[in-house]
Amino acid sequence: MANFAEIVSVIYPTRAAAGDKVNVKASVRNIRNYTIYITVAAQYHEGPVIYFEPEYYAVGAGQTYIFTGSFAMPNKTITLYIWSYYWTGSAWQHDDTWNITITLQEVLPPDTLDELEITSYGRA
Repeated sequence: MANFAEIVSVIYPTRAAAGDKVNVKASVRNIRNYTIYITVAAQYHEGPVIYFEPEYYAVGAGQTYIFTGSFAMPNKTITLYIWSYYWTGSAWQHDDTWNITITLQEVLPPDTLDELEITSYGRA
């Protein structure tokens, strides 16, 4: 349960092909009655930590701000763990978590013609 900020929504593609750039937008609301600094990060399984932009933002009391992040889709279906943090004045404190699943989209190879042989030709 969030104490200072809560992730209220996440916009993301539900499917992506391996190597595709996946863009994620996390809307985070300040639930306190004063301005706090908020930041957002994410990670999937053994993947790298994804730091969202902006690096942090001063979000007013009751206001919501959208943080954006992106990564290259690995060659498998993933669960992306998204975290919001608030600044205590001396450290970033974990506050809320949101998990999403992005399914690996199978990419079909383009149709190819090895050889084409014309055996007759006529006009219709």
